[in-house]
Amino acid sequence: MGMAAGMTFQIIDYGAYGIWKFLLGFMTPILIMYLFYLLKMFGAGDIKTFAVIGGLFGPKLVMNCMLYSLFVGGVCAILIIIKSKNLFFLFYRVRSFIQYVSSCIYTKKIVSYDMESAKGEGAVIHFTVSIFLGFLITMIAYYR
Repeated sequence: MGMAAGMTFQIIDYGAYGIWKFLLGFMTPILIMYLFYLLKMFGAGDIKTFAVIGGLFGPKLVMNCMLYSLFVGGVCAILIIIKSKNLFFLFYRVRSFIQYVSSCIYTKKIVSYDMESAKGEGAVIHFTVSIFLGFLITMIAYYR
């Protein structure tokens, strides 16, 4: 439904050029976030949500939305850690991530990030909430 709405609105607004604008906006988040999907850092639903936003509003707005969403997600993660009053957990997760990146560089192979242990530790947030808040911030900034 989101793809159909995006294509329809772009064609209504821009005519034949709207097809190109839709495709560019729709594909931008898929191409940028595909690596993160392979690493299991983002789910397919998160990427599809960004793709629909891109199809509806274009590549520039979806790029801003992705940046704001990542920022909001980081703030949410920090607030969750502060709420749990477990600062050691923050250092442990940062150390785990640095070890993961170092391992990928050393072995020259990209392997999936260990999300199962992160889920068990409560380190996974529902990113859709961050996408929604990032989208609201983007719309406020864009239409101001």
